Amino acid sequence: MYSLILKKITASGFIQQKSKLTSRCFEEIFHTFNKKLEKNSKLKLLNNKYRVYAVDGSNFNPMWNPKSENIIKTTNKSGEMNSYCQIHANLLSDIINKTFINCSLQPKAKMNERSAAVDFLKGIDDDNFIFIADRGYMSFNLIEHCNRHKGCKYVNSQ
Repeated sequence: MYSLILKKITASGFIQQKSKLTSRCFEEIFHTFNKKLEKNSKLKLLNNKYRVYAVDGSNFNPMWNPKSENIIKTTNKSGEMNSYCQIHANLLSDIINKTFINCSLQPKAKMNERSAAVDFLKGIDDDNFIFIADRGYMSFNLIEHCNRHKGCKYVNSQ
């Protein structure tokens, strides 16, 4: 069926339609996929009681774009200015079920791991879970949010 559809779409038409997609579309696909996965499969729990969430971050360098908001400028040892694009990805995963639950992309120069962790925590609606945060995410604010979240146990992995 797909090959039949692809034969009817021109390359130009495909590019024009593709340009209409926004990042919100991919976010919706991501969350819909996770909801269906949880609904259609038996979730594994630690000690048959807890979901285990972990939040961590990583940097990656997309292709160079001089108009990007993700530009980092550095000076090397000889005083020459270097520029590159870098994005910080904050990822929330369910480590028992081996799935990504949420993702937040931030310009490296403006990254805020702590606010990303709080936002992730606010989106969890489980009754019993363990929240593991890497050292850059822990803060008194996050601890307070964990304490106020019903059923949350937390670990700081320093």
